[in-house]
Amino acid sequence: MSNVHHISERNNKAVEDARLDCASEWLAKLDRGLTKPEKDALQLWLAQSYKNVEVLLEVAHLWDKMGELSRLSDLFPQSQSRQKRLPVWLGATAASVLLAVALSFFQEAFNFSFFYPVNQSAVVAKQLNFQTGVGESKDIILPDKSEITLNTNSFVQIRYTRDSRVINLLRGEIHINVAHDKTRRLMLKWVKNK
Repeated sequence: MSNVHHISERNNKAVEDARLDCASEWLAKLDRGLTKPEKDALQLWLAQSYKNVEVLLEVAHLWDKMGELSRLSDLFPQSQSRQKRLPVWLGATAASVLLAVALSFFQEAFNFSFFYPVNQSAVVAKQLNFQTGVGESKDIILPDKSEITLNTNSFVQIRYTRDSRVINLLRGEIHINVAHDKTRRLMLKWVKNK
C-alpha cells in the first residue's frame, strides 16, 4: 500500500462533490419557485461551466422531476421554428403511389394482374440444385423419374414449372435419361465457361 496521495485527485473530487451539492440546492429552489435574483444567480452559475449544466440535468433526471425540467426550459429558450404545412393533395398522391407499389409486390401472391399479365407457365413450382466435387460422380433420380448422372466437378440446376422441365448445366458434364411426361416439355440449357 502506498502512502502517496495525489492532491489533484482529492481536489477534483471535492470540486465535483461541491458541484453536485450546489446542483441539488438549485433543484430544490426550482421546486419551490425562483425569485428574480435567484434566477439571475442560477444563470450565472450555469454560465460558469458546462459541467454545471450537465450535473444539474443529471440531478433533475435522477430525481425524475419533469416539472423542474420544464422550468429549466424557461432559462434556455429555444428559437421558434415554423413548420411548413404541406398541401393535402401531396399526401394523397404519396399514399396512392405507396398503394400502387404495395399492390405490385403482392400481385403474384394474390394473383392480381392490374399491371401486367402473369405467365403462369413461368412460375417455378420446384427447383433443385446438384453438384459434384473433383473426382466425384453422382447418379440422381428426379421427382419425375428422370435419371441424371453428374460427371466430375459438375453443377446442375433443375426447375419444374407447370408445363416444363428446365435443366440448366452451369458447370461440367451430365448424362440424362429422360422420363417421358406429355404434360411437361424438356428444356436443356448450358452456360459456357468464360
